[in-house]
Amino acid sequence: MEPIIVHVYHHFSPGLADVANTKLDQILSRLTAIQATQRQELVMDAATQASIDNLLAKVTESSSTEDSIETLLTGLSAAIADLKKNQTDPAVGAALDAAAALVSGVTARAQAAVVANTPVAPADGGTRRG
Repeated sequence: MEPIIVHVYHHFSPGLADVANTKLDQILSRLTAIQATQRQELVMDAATQASIDNLLAKVTESSSTEDSIETLLTGLSAAIADLKKNQTDPAVGAALDAAAALVSGVTARAQAAVVANTPVAPADGGTRRG
């Protein structure tokens, strides 16, 4: 028995080929834009990671708990502000605003806790009587 051989020929009308090429060009253009966006996100992620690593190193170097908290909160506020500068997506911008508000609230509570739990120095220069 001999194998069956099938030949398929596609014939496009002249206008249809142009439309198909235009559509393929649009698809390629969109794919290129997506790839560029993904590359930019990867670069931003690497920069963000480096920024976070730097911030953690500074917190570790701090000599006291208060200094560490202050360094952490200041660094977080700066990192959020940096991320927001390059953001065009409204949803991400709103999330960054919420994160900034959260950091601001934590900062205020931490400052209040430090003030509330720091003993007041005696008025007589530190000597107690009685």
